Amino acid sequence: MQAYCDENCIYFSISSSTGFAGYDGTRITRGGYTGSPPFKPAKIPYSNKLKSKHSAEHKVYNAFLQNLKSLSANLDLAELEKYLPNIKQAKLADDFSLYCGSTYYLGSGLVLVLSALPNIFGIYNTSLAFMPTYLVACLVISYYTIKLTQKLFFLAPASKSDLRLALTALKEAFRHARNHKLQH
Repeated sequence: MQAYCDENCIYFSISSSTGFAGYDGTRITRGGYTGSPPFKPAKIPYSNKLKSKHSAEHKVYNAFLQNLKSLSANLDLAELEKYLPNIKQAKLADDFSLYCGSTYYLGSGLVLVLSALPNIFGIYNTSLAFMPTYLVACLVISYYTIKLTQKLFFLAPASKSDLRLALTALKEAFRHARNHKLQH
């Protein structure tokens, strides 16, 4: 499953089916299509409007994953749809996501740089325990740096309306996937 948001819309994608929900003035517009979300780089710094949508996207994604946690991996689409989160579950979910694009970019860069530091500074330790311990420390440092970075620069408290928007987008992704499957 993929997710993406911009200033006006939130997208969720299941396989090749993408659902979206956005505001058109005061009402929600929604729908689905075949293809990926329209990924494009966001302008930095993020606006508070985008940060709230981004947080809502993460909260709904994490709430859905939490609902699926103890289930079999072999569920079909109709079964998975029964575990869509509600507004209360989404509100309680964490807005930090390991699956966020910022995690991939920042995390891979941090791990690469941190893991190279011993060589850069000429630290050649022959102890068998040094490198695994050092690499675990690199991963822990990266995790907490990414979490802090997301919270400070990419997320703001999700508004209730943005949570509703994200839930609608996820439902639309399932609706489109189900309808698309029936047509083929």
